[in-house]
Formats: sequence, structure tokens, C-alpha cells
Amino acid sequence: LERVQYSFELLRAGQPVPRGTCLAAFLFKPFDELIRVGLLRRHEQETLSAHPGTTGMLIVGSVLCEQQTLKAGDMLLRLEGNVCISFAELEAVLDTRIG
Repeated sequence: LERVQYSFELLRAGQPVPRGTCLAAFLFKPFDELIRVGLLRRHEQETLSAHPGTTGMLIVGSVLCEQQTLKAGDMLLRLEGNVCISFAELEAVLDTRIG
């Protein structure tokens, strides 16, 4: 709900809500599924060190044809140097990178 609250506060202040995109749909997958498709154990350990108690990570589920960088099955290990495991973190970074 953090992104909803953020957007609501901007709207209340009469400001536009910036929205970024990467032309891809992400899914949250558990570690055991990610390991079967190539996640290294060291990446799992890095993620657990940064976010104790998490059960998985984000993976690209699908992309639009215009997207040339990401492919379905790509795993999001880091975003701007930080381990990223949530849609809220991903959306916050995308929204600050418009243009």
C-alpha cells in the first residue's frame, strides 16, 4: 500500500503521479522454483542476508515486443545496487526514472 499512499498524497497536493515502466511483467517466485531455473545459491544467500525471512525474488514473466533488454525468465537480483524483492521497490525506482 505504500505506492497507493504515495500516489494519493500527490493527488491531494494537486500534483501528477509519475509512472515509469520497463515494458515487462514481473512475478514473485519462491527460491526453490528459481533454483530450478538457474538461480545460484550465493544469490539466494545474498538476498536472505539483505531481507531475512523472504521466501523468493522477482522474475520477468513476460515482455512486450518493444522490450529489447529483458527476456522472460530473467531474475531481478539487484536494482540500483540494492537487492530488490518487492513490487513496491521496483515501482518506486521505475517511477523515479521517467524520461
